[in-house]
This record gives sequence, C-alpha cells and structure tokens, in this order.
Amino acid sequence: MRLIIKGNLSYILRNCAIPVGSSATCLITDHVALPLGWNRDNYWQVRYLLDIYQHMNRLLDASTAQESYLATGVPKDRSIFQLDQQCYPILELCDFLHNFPSEVDLVKSILTEETIPSILSILELHRDPSTGLYSTEETPGDDAVEHPFHFSSHILLWHTLARLAKTLSKLKFASGTLNPECLKKKAEQLQTSTLRHFVACNPATGTTMFAYLTDGAGVHTFYHDANDLPTLFIPTWRFADPSSPEHALWTRTMEFGLSPLNTDGFFPQGPYGGLGSVHTRGPWPLGFAQEFIFASLLGDRAAIEDAWRRIRAVCSWTGFSVKPAWFSWPGCVISSALIKFEILGEKAWEDGPY
Repeated sequence: MRLIIKGNLSYILRNCAIPVGSSATCLITDHVALPLGWNRDNYWQVRYLLDIYQHMNRLLDASTAQESYLATGVPKDRSIFQLDQQCYPILELCDFLHNFPSEVDLVKSILTEETIPSILSILELHRDPSTGLYSTEETPGDDAVEHPFHFSSHILLWHTLARLAKTLSKLKFASGTLNPECLKKKAEQLQTSTLRHFVACNPATGTTMFAYLTDGAGVHTFYHDANDLPTLFIPTWRFADPSSPEHALWTRTMEFGLSPLNTDGFFPQGPYGGLGSVHTRGPWPLGFAQEFIFASLLGDRAAIEDAWRRIRAVCSWTGFSVKPAWFSWPGCVISSALIKFEILGEKAWEDGPY
C-alpha cells in the first residue's frame, strides 16, 4: 500500500508537474499519450497532494468551458461544454484555503479577479429555467449525452456552490455574483431540482434510485460510470444524511452501478472484473477505487478485501495504475482512498510518506 501511495506521488512530482514560472506550475494528466490538463483530472491530482500534506501556487485558471488544455494553456480541441469541468477550479480554491488558512490575502486576490465570476456566468448560460437543471454536452467520460442533464455533474455543482458560499462567508467576502447568501440559496435550489428530476424507478431492478441522465420531462437513462466519482461522494459531501430517504436512494444507485445489472458499465468477466465505462469497455482502476471506497463507507470487509485484491493487481511496481501506466488521476483517487481508509489495519506509512 505504501508503494502505491509513494509511487503516485513520485509520478506527479517527476512527470506531471511542469514549472511555467517562478510561482506557477502546470499539471498534466500523463506524460506519454495525453500530455494535457483536464480540470477534472487535475483536481483529483491536487486533492491527493493535499491529502499527502495533511498526513505528515496557485493552481487556478479560468475554465472557459473547454474540455482539455495543452501545457501552454491553449485549449486542445474545439469548445465542448462539460458541466463538471467548470466546477473543479472553484473547488481547488476552496480546498487551498481550507488547507492553508494563512493564505487569506492570496485567495481574496483571486476572488477579486474575473475568473470565478466568469465561471459562474458560464454556468448560468446552461441553466434551464423550467427545471432548474444545468445542461452538458458530454459526460465526465467525454461521451456525448442523449439527454442534456447529467446526475453526477449536478452533485458536483451543488457541492461546488455550497463550498464556495461557505468559503466566502468565512472570508466575509461579497461582491457582485460572489454573494455567499445567494450562492447558498442557489445550492439549495439545485439540490431540490436534482431530487425532483433524477429520482425514478429503474426497470432493471424495479426499485427507485438516481438516474444517470434525464431530459427533465420524465425520461431517464440508468447507468453508472467509473468517471462518475461525485455520485460516490453523496454521503461524504452531505448531499444526503445517513438516515434520509435520499441516502437509501444513493445506496441502491451504487449497488446497481457496481453490479452486472449495469450492463453498459460493469464488466464482470474474469477475476479482475468490475466497473468501467462505455468510453473504453472493460473494468477500470477508477472502478476498483469506487468499489473500495463504497465498501469502506458501508464497512463491508469482504468487499473491501476483494476491491483491494484487484487494485494491487493493476498497480505496477512503481505504484501507479497500469491501465494505462502513465495516467495519473486514477492512481491519485486510489492513493487518497488508501490514506483515508487504510487496509484492514495496515497503515498507509510508518515514518511519513517520503
């Protein structure tokens, strides 16, 4: 376990962190096939580095609705709006202040710029006034959607708005669109709209759960993808209290997603089967990470051991995921989970992570 944690840390620092100035660093998601930066991937890389920091500058740029970026900051592809990508720069800023509370002046200086208001303005352009939902062109797996509203992206957006409201309140900062009370109200409205439009009966199970996609008018798609981490974190982010009906909906959603009933996303064949994606059919290390975290949240020791068995199998001697060996964010999610939950009494490290 320590090898995996240290290997992923070493890979980020040696291969994915590119100095671009005296006080700025560019993060890329891998150094071989796709030397690009995705807001989504970069967030989980930074989140892992903060987890490392907790157990022993400035990484923010405007999202501008692009899918991925070259190390120069230039968008790689045509403009494709992915709802979840807009959220991660804001969360990075909130995480930064949480972990470095003395950096108030730096955070306030970023808030006075146009970056955060610009992201919020972009988001509002994609809000549907009739449903209160926000549209997207692609899922977090970079796949086109058949219906415009995507569930896990709404969980992430709700979390982002709530976190930003709390951060602004803590700083006693308010200006224009960055009003903590307005953002808090917007998050509450989004939570209500999400519960109203995504809860439906899955014909594959005959039970009510959260749908993957909806058109906002009663049509739903049921599916779960290894890339949909926000769905996994519904209880951790307190979208649903443990005793609430919504928590039971979440449990059924995850149980469906991590089962063969999820026919397009779960690949049970062989000893290393598990959750994957329609983007590349087959089990993914991110899927193993989801199974490990879900089992840990439920306290299911047998499922924890089984997920850990598969995680060990897909990690090379260097510690990072071998599918592909240079893709950073699955290894970061796995390593952060190992730090948080450990393995049946095994410690993440004995004398520090280095």
